[in-house]
Amino acid sequence: MEARSSKGVEARFGASNGAATWSLWACWMLLFLGLVLGACQRPERSNVEPVEATSSRIDVFLRCVDGTAAELGFGLVAVEVGDENGGWRPLSGVRREVLSKESAGRLQLAGAIVPPGRYVSLRLTLDRAWIQREGERRALTLEIPQAAGSEGAPADPALPGATQSYSLPLDLSVRSRDAASVFLDWRATDSLRGGLGFLPQFTSSLERPQTFLGMLYVADAGSGSVLGIDRASGQVVSTVKAGAEPRALALSLDRRRLCVANAGDGSLSILDLRRGHVESSSAVGFSAGTCDVVLADGGRLVALANAGQDSVSFLIFGSGGVVQNVPVGRGPTRLASADSLARIFVCESGNDSISVIDANSRSVVAQVAVESAPTDVELDRDERELYVSHRTSPNLVVLDARSLARTATLFVGGDVTDLLADPGRSRIYVARSNPPEIVVVERRLGSIVRRIPLDGRVESMALSLDGAELFAAAPDQGAVVVIDLVLGRRRSAIRCGTRPMDVVIAQ
Repeated sequence: MEARSSKGVEARFGASNGAATWSLWACWMLLFLGLVLGACQRPERSNVEPVEATSSRIDVFLRCVDGTAAELGFGLVAVEVGDENGGWRPLSGVRREVLSKESAGRLQLAGAIVPPGRYVSLRLTLDRAWIQREGERRALTLEIPQAAGSEGAPADPALPGATQSYSLPLDLSVRSRDAASVFLDWRATDSLRGGLGFLPQFTSSLERPQTFLGMLYVADAGSGSVLGIDRASGQVVSTVKAGAEPRALALSLDRRRLCVANAGDGSLSILDLRRGHVESSSAVGFSAGTCDVVLADGGRLVALANAGQDSVSFLIFGSGGVVQNVPVGRGPTRLASADSLARIFVCESGNDSISVIDANSRSVVAQVAVESAPTDVELDRDERELYVSHRTSPNLVVLDARSLARTATLFVGGDVTDLLADPGRSRIYVARSNPPEIVVVERRLGSIVRRIPLDGRVESMALSLDGAELFAAAPDQGAVVVIDLVLGRRRSAIRCGTRPMDVVIAQ
């Protein structure tokens, strides 16, 4: 009986194992058939959006040109451009509320990459409007614009809660890798109709005439463009398409061309500032993470820091093409060029060191250890001293530019994002992110003379020729912050782009 029981158990286990094996094979067969059937079905083709680095771009800016006693505002739902074939393309990043008082300076309403072509109209869709007096907001009725060719007919009000679109004519042709700006002037007072009606009065124009000397140029990583700003008015007056995520700028010695390091696609763009277009473009490598650019050898060479490849690339200015890639330490993020020494100093954030490249032989000739997580390297006006800031160390390290010996250590605080040496005075400006501030160091005294508080982090700085103003790119605020160095305080903010990363002055 025991033997029969044992055989019965084995038979049951064998049957069970066989059933399990069959079930497993059945599952695998069903999965295989599903994959085969799925592969045989042709997926529906979808329109692929153009790549940011190789496409055109349109940005729309608005300014309120007249003051009103009351605050006027409207809600913006969509901004679209119409092509010559009757199609409409929406622009992204639409500002949801537009206020008359806030738009005295130019506001960016929307912007997006678009296919090259000719665009003949601009359409803004609103969903509400209001007037505010003494803190009380009262809704206005959106009026329907008078149809073309109908004379004397009053504009009808739109239904409550309905959206209303307003179109303006354009005559805009964009080529591949072009960027164009549409400027809207809003006459707020004329937009008020009898009673509580609102019919926005816009006029449009394209690129405004400007001179390139005295202009601010801002690398906007969000739009893949370089924005030109008139310093006198604080208005964006031009846009030039660069590569993907432009991160750093360097101005040529004749102040007529601008080198742009593009981190998103690992390339260098050379912009002609007089003509407002890309003169040439050179690829380093898509994964290079090109994050800084300087001129070397009297402006004959361009040096690029490639954080993604741990290298520095050298190109002959104007001819295009990479001359040589020089391997350096981990995470090269910032560069400083000393023409009198024929040296390029490389800040290596992942190596806690500074490498020195000979500009003639284009090879690393020295490496010096600094403190934890260096963030920037800067030369003084005479190219005798080298300043190194850090993220986790609170010290500003001073090195002799020739011997690389440490000559001083100044306490400024950590989380430094940028350094700038004043070419006219013995001062160093240190931008910190935590807390957000500008630390002013008097080098001759070896001490801090002022701390200027900021509203948020700034990524890079540019100094006016007279040394009275500091312009700082604030990516989180979408603005360039203007700092009055005489009074020692933040004076204003110029709204420009969505993520400004660097700023230079053509002076």
